Amino acid sequence: DLVETTKNNHVTQARYLIYYLCKTIGYKPKDTIRLMETIGHPVAHSTHSYGIKEIEKAMESDEQLDKYVAKFLARLEY
Repeated sequence: DLVETTKNNHVTQARYLIYYLCKTIGYKPKDTIRLMETIGHPVAHSTHSYGIKEIEKAMESDEQLDKYVAKFLARLEY
């Protein structure tokens, strides 16, 4: 579903979360964009930036999402 061209909220939010996680662990935008292209989903730089901002806003208003992301990142060794 992540690589399909769709604007379904659950799919776009998952993509945005990928962009945010990649940024958080140190990927440069061009690296995340290249990664998405590799899996068959080209992303514009503006979409990448917008997605990160959307997830950051969502995390501010959704404590459960914020905790989930923090817990996920804590398990990574980056």
